[in-house]
Amino acid sequence: ILVVDLVLPMGTVAQSLGFETHKTVCRLTHEVENKLDDAFVKRYVSHTLHWGFRVLIGSNNPQEAGSLDVNQILPLFQTLKPMYDYILVDFGRMLSRISLPIIEISTGIIVIVNPDITTVRGTRLLLDHLDSLGIERDRLILINNRTVGRVWTTTGDIEREVKLPLALTIPYEVE
Repeated sequence: ILVVDLVLPMGTVAQSLGFETHKTVCRLTHEVENKLDDAFVKRYVSHTLHWGFRVLIGSNNPQEAGSLDVNQILPLFQTLKPMYDYILVDFGRMLSRISLPIIEISTGIIVIVNPDITTVRGTRLLLDHLDSLGIERDRLILINNRTVGRVWTTTGDIEREVKLPLALTIPYEVE
């Protein structure tokens, strides 16, 4: 499993794991001289961490993120795809010229929704946009993050609004 943190200008996966590296996607996109190949890409991917997966982070800071060569993103993921059984990519909350090409070639797309009406309606707009791009609904995996929302929507309300069944609910736990 490879976890790719592409929340730019700065992701949180590496920070959450206590993982530090200067080998980032941003640097990779500038250091590649010809066609990307497995050996070159592996130099930027972490060793297997004690959780059983590897990490590839987007950038270490906003300045580095600004240097990303977007033209290398699709070739990078076309190289990564046959190298790993699963690639989990965190884009954060935005669709962009970075995320859309990756979404278009993805086998499955996890969409996380919080059960409040504003987020649910925003999720519906996102799914409508993905539909307009020709991304099939059967590639989407909808996950409810918490069972108690601020505006008290139910799982049925969410499914009706976004026209997609929930695959999973992450329970809301009070400490």
